[in-house]
Amino acid sequence: MATRTSLNVSLSPELAGYVRSCVESGNYLTASEVVRESLRLLQQQHAEGRLVIEEVRERVEAAYRASLEDEIVDSDVVLQRVRLSLEARRETQTLPPG
Repeated sequence: MATRTSLNVSLSPELAGYVRSCVESGNYLTASEVVRESLRLLQQQHAEGRLVIEEVRERVEAAYRASLEDEIVDSDVVLQRVRLSLEARRETQTLPPG
């Protein structure tokens, strides 16, 4: 089993109440479970954000290369594709219970 480290954290009354409500709902056994799940979701969100940024960079670079080759690139079409991609990613994200 992995070694656990204890940390003390300060929460606003609203966040503390939310943690309590998650435990009281029966979805989590302890406040620690709520915090661990929250941190896992935050890690996932950051990783997905990095992927989105990389995807946008790749698309911008491709558009730039195409413009150097005198290919016409419609910026509205590119932006619409990026928006649709972001919306699709948001729709697939799961929300925490509570």
